[in-house]
Amino acid sequence: MACQHRALLACQCLCETGIQMHREGYRLEDVQLIVAAAGLASGNKLLTALEQEVLLSWVAVVFLSLQEAGVPCDLKEHSGRDNRPSTSAETSRMVQGIAGALDAPDTGNVFPGGIQLSQAPGPAQQSADRAFIE
Repeated sequence: MACQHRALLACQCLCETGIQMHREGYRLEDVQLIVAAAGLASGNKLLTALEQEVLLSWVAVVFLSLQEAGVPCDLKEHSGRDNRPSTSAETSRMVQGIAGALDAPDTGNVFPGGIQLSQAPGPAQQSADRAFIE
């Protein structure tokens, strides 16, 4: 929904929440269960099935980006969690599809200006750039 309406604040909140969940050791399957439970609790008025899938896809992109960047998970906070990879076939297919799209030679993690994902400035550099521009 955040991306449909181009709500940048909602997109930022989605990314920040995804980062926090990744650091706390959540897996995509955990997020899928949380989203499904929230949908059932609201009588499917909160998110439609399609919106749930879109949300999970964006969370998968955040999780994969964090894994690619080498951001560690802190499994100590959730001692009941294990470190096994996802086992759901549906989730695995979705993650493989997204990872394949990110690694495709024609996209190659390159932004329109030719900057690769690994060369993109981080938040600290972006805020320094904004301060310089202002």
